[in-house]
Amino acid sequence: MSLAVCLLAYSMVVAVLGPPLVLSTTRTGAAPRLGVTVWLALIGSVLLAWAGGAMLFVAQLADSWDHVGQVLVGCVAGLRLIVLGGYGRGLQAGLVALAALSVVALAMLGVRVVVALCRARRHTRAHALTALIAAGESPRGPGAAHW
Repeated sequence: MSLAVCLLAYSMVVAVLGPPLVLSTTRTGAAPRLGVTVWLALIGSVLLAWAGGAMLFVAQLADSWDHVGQVLVGCVAGLRLIVLGGYGRGLQAGLVALAALSVVALAMLGVRVVVALCRARRHTRAHALTALIAAGESPRGPGAAHW
């Protein structure tokens, strides 16, 4: 189950942090085929990680359906042992880095959603104003303060 969690965390980090990095390197359009190849590899990597993580998770869940509670307790105990350094400092540092990257990715995703919603609202209002003007109506009315 830990491999499934790692694959899903990897896919989330790559899906959120990957596009800005790839966009900055492919923006100039100097090698368009390479840019398309990199984008497709990024998308394919995320999709394969999602599919692999989901399949591993479902397989583990189906295999241990009778004692799911014990499996969850074992997962938490294993993570606790990693956090306390029971498997070595390298794995402990890797888990901390993965957790930090996951938090950063979630924060960036939240910011992107808010920005997209604000942009959509602004675009919708501008479109409504344009439709009013095109219809021959004046935007000066009871709702003019909202435009």
